[in-house]
Amino acid sequence: MIHRTVNIGIIGSRSRDSEEDFCKTEFEFCKLVAEIFGKGVNDLYEEVYVVSGGANKGGDRFAQIIAKKYSFPLITYYPNLALGGNACYFFRNNIIVNKCDYMIAVIDPNSSTVGALSTLNRFKEIVKDEKFYRVI
Repeated sequence: MIHRTVNIGIIGSRSRDSEEDFCKTEFEFCKLVAEIFGKGVNDLYEEVYVVSGGANKGGDRFAQIIAKKYSFPLITYYPNLALGGNACYFFRNNIIVNKCDYMIAVIDPNSSTVGALSTLNRFKEIVKDEKFYRVI
């Protein structure tokens, strides 16, 4: 048996924080894990890490719930607020992009901030294959 470690990032707009958004995210997470490993989240021997940006709303909150529910380790990259302004979020988001093998992005197309969307776009530039990301 081959032992694999996979980092799945769950990011998103804080404005997308409804129960419906969570259910869609959880569904896509379980579907993605099944596609990667050929089996469900409860039948894994491989290591799956859930990667988050640490916010208490939206995709980051969903990541925390999903990691706990399925007993996957959670890796959280908090922004370094000492950097000041948007730079701390941009730097944190770049770390997430570089650490993830797959990404689930909960995007609000009407959001005035573009953090989640720009993070997804940077990830897409790196992986260049739609099988590595999901947009909700």
